[in-house]
Amino acid sequence: MTAEAARDMRPLRVLVVGGLGTSGAAGGREHAIAWAAARSPRCEALFCAPANGGMPGTAVPAGTDLVELCAAEQIDLAIIGPDAAIEAGIVDRLTAAGVMTFGPTQAAAELEWS
Repeated sequence: MTAEAARDMRPLRVLVVGGLGTSGAAGGREHAIAWAAARSPRCEALFCAPANGGMPGTAVPAGTDLVELCAAEQIDLAIIGPDAAIEAGIVDRLTAAGVMTFGPTQAAAELEWS
């Protein structure tokens, strides 16, 4: 195995983003994503922001600054679920902070709500 291939197979610290705001809650989409991530042998740690009662991993309180969380917890991959988070620009902010992020940028997703 090459060094590059070995690096690509390292364990990941994953953040699944659900609802935003102080009363936001994760929905079914984020719940399914979190369960799939938790079953991956590459998932070293899972954080759900925010989590609902049945989600695996570490629950992140609603209203937490996700860029700060990613830095503090050394998050490798953020998976963004809800459209509201994308519309609020979370993908753009996390990507700018150096976090590998799965989800469209705010500009790219504008087609959804325009």
